Amino acid sequence: EKVFEKIEKDNLSVYRTNFNDYLQYFKRFDFEKIDDEFRLIDSQTSMIFVPIDVEVYCYGSEKNFSEPELVFLSNNNCLVDSNEVSGKAIWNLFVSIVTNKEKRFFEKKTDLMILNGIMSKFMFSVFNKKIESLMPYLDNGEEFENYVFNGIYKLDENEIGIGKKYDIEKGLDEKSLNDSYEFF
Repeated sequence: EKVFEKIEKDNLSVYRTNFNDYLQYFKRFDFEKIDDEFRLIDSQTSMIFVPIDVEVYCYGSEKNFSEPELVFLSNNNCLVDSNEVSGKAIWNLFVSIVTNKEKRFFEKKTDLMILNGIMSKFMFSVFNKKIESLMPYLDNGEEFENYVFNGIYKLDENEIGIGKKYDIEKGLDEKSLNDSYEFF
């Protein structure tokens, strides 16, 4: 009862955004406002994008990508050939969708939903407190502000390969970083 009393009191507070505020956004079809302000969980991790080429099939016949994802990738010129998806092309597509001012909100969100599923195959998580030790190995291209673009960091392409910070088969070389590293 005490927990519910506290929740009810917080929901009535004028100093706090609560469910009733979001309900008003829904009634006005203000989906951009909902998207900007509504967060269920604030993450304490950061996502690192690795711009590698990923095979469409793994273990011979198992698909890494669904049919709708493959159609989306094909339509957006992200396939290296019928066997690989270009991580570099995926990142460029992500940047172009996010920065496109001409696309309508729903069209952009639909593309980003499909793309987020695809991008998850190119990413790993690290705790925010450890991102500093990765900074020298991250890309800081013109689309970035303090190494991050739209909440995602991108590993520098020059740091990928055998004997480098990120090996395609072994992952990130934790031992070569300045301090101990914690992963998700």
